Formats: sequence, structure tokens, C-alpha cells
Amino acid sequence: MNKNPEIVSAHGRTLLIALGIFILMTGVAVDISANDTGGKVLPAGGVIFEKTDKISMESEVLRIGRHRIDVSYIFKNQSDSDVIIKMMFPLPVYNIQDLDPDDEEFRISKIVGFKSFQVQAGTITVSYETTLRAKAGFSDITVLLNSLRIPLADYVAASKRIAMLSNDERFALTKVLALDLRGRPRWELHTTFIWNQNFPAMQSLTIHHSYIPITWSTLGWNYNRMFMGLGPYCADKDSISRLESAKGQTLTIAEKLGYILSTARNWKGPIHSFELIIDKGRSSVLTCFAPLALSEDGTLRATLADYTPNNDLQILFLESLKDLNKEQEDESRKR
Repeated sequence: MNKNPEIVSAHGRTLLIALGIFILMTGVAVDISANDTGGKVLPAGGVIFEKTDKISMESEVLRIGRHRIDVSYIFKNQSDSDVIIKMMFPLPVYNIQDLDPDDEEFRISKIVGFKSFQVQAGTITVSYETTLRAKAGFSDITVLLNSLRIPLADYVAASKRIAMLSNDERFALTKVLALDLRGRPRWELHTTFIWNQNFPAMQSLTIHHSYIPITWSTLGWNYNRMFMGLGPYCADKDSISRLESAKGQTLTIAEKLGYILSTARNWKGPIHSFELIIDKGRSSVLTCFAPLALSEDGTLRATLADYTPNNDLQILFLESLKDLNKEQEDESRKR
């Protein structure tokens, strides 16, 4: 067992959520969940991913931090002809109620995360489209929300609009599980970036993504109270005890971050070389991904050969208020 309190990882698997395909009124609802993969856009605007036996992922270097994510891939076209694939890069799913903060700055930061996405193929900056879908249960409710002029990704504006609806219109939302018991919006938001990519015959191509991640923060957590919510991060009582010893009983900041790995399985074969780098700063980290080692530069690292991801990546960054203040001072000095 790893005794370093700054690395709290465990062998294990996160739960995969099986999302069904549902037909709703005039549209088709389709799964959205992927690393970087090929797919096609259906007429209703949903996305379905396709497996390819022509393009392999030779390597992936994934660098994750609370403030930035960088991903570099090397793909190879194994066929003797050029291949054009519609590329998909979806962000982790989040609930519109996650955008109900106490301050406007927090809510805007989520929107900034979407707008920060950049992609390069070789030396060329790629233009892409953004699709945003709303789902409740197994239903794609995007068409319904648009017909009622309800904003998809603005909790405050959506709540105000819902308050103006007729009883029949609110009943229609309740019927598709779009509202909670108090009549508040509660749908999931699925965001995907899409572009067409040419892979030259028998050649390798480097593709790089970067963006500001969307994280979920909780203030004032206590280790004894939060244990029940740590299943996706493979926490056990021993790891919690080590964190208590390292950080003290009261935890001020807990930030959750997700990254979708599992649809890398859609490429030909495994990822031949996979490297994960976690920029943890002054934080402690909980994650199911293993094995991880603390490097001299303070990052957590893992390198795997012929890696086939079966699960997606969930990371919990744990930071005391004292360490957070030090980190902010360090960032100020860098400027």
C-alpha cells in the first residue's frame, strides 16, 4: 500500500454509467461519452461514436491540472489511402444545478471553460463546431427546452423562464424528469466539440487539445463526513486516515474533476503508449487510477504500454485553506 499521504490512489474501477438511446418527439437522443474518437452527427444533433479499424493511437500524453488540461495524441493511418473522420471531443457530463452558485463569477467560470477549447492537427489550428444537448433520465430534451425558449446552460435564466410557463408546460417538463420536486431545472448537459480530420495514408499525425477544465468545488468538507461520497475515487478508511494526518481534520476545498478515457477503445487496438500526468500543486489527490508515482517536480505520473481504458478518470483534489492561499501567492508572483 502506498504510504505517501500526497498520493491516495487505489486499484479499482469506477462505475460506468450506461446511458440508453431514447426517441423523443421529433428528435433522436444518442449517447455522448468519449475521449477523442471518431463518430457521426445524427440529424437531431445527437452524437454516436463509430469504431475504426484503420486508425491506431500510437501514444497519448494526458496532463491534468485543476486549471488546465493538455492532451497530445499521435495517431497513425494503417491503411494505404487517406481517411477522413469526423472527430468528437466531449466534455464530462454535468447537471445544470451545478451552475447554481452563490456568486456570478463562479457561474461564468464554467462558461469560460467551454470557450477555452483549442485543437491543433500538426501545426494547423483546427476550427470546430460545438454541440450542446440537454438530457433528463434517458431522454434528450433539447428540442422540448428550445420550443419553450428555456436556456440550456444557464441555471438562473432557465429558472426564471420556467417560472413564467403555464401549468401544462411545467407538467410537460415534469413528465420527462426535467424538474426536481421543487420545480427547479435538473437536466444534464452534454457538450461535444466536432471537426473533420484527414489522416494521410500510412502516416502519423499529432493532434493536441487544451482547455480549462470544469470542476465542482465543495467548501468546508470534513474527512469524517465526506467518506460516503468517495466511492468513485477508491477511497478507503486507511487513505482517509493518512489524509487526516497530512492535512488536519478540517478540509476547506474539495474539487472534483472528470476526464473521459473509455472511448479511446474506438481506435484500432490499444493505446500503445499512455502517460498520465497530474499537476496536483499543493493538493492531495484521490483517484482510482493506479499505479501513480510522485515525481521530483511534484506531479503524479503513470506510464502504461498497450493500454486499453475500461473506465473514465475521476480525480478529487483536496486542499486546505492555508495551502490554497500559498498557491494563489505563488501564481501572483509568476505574473
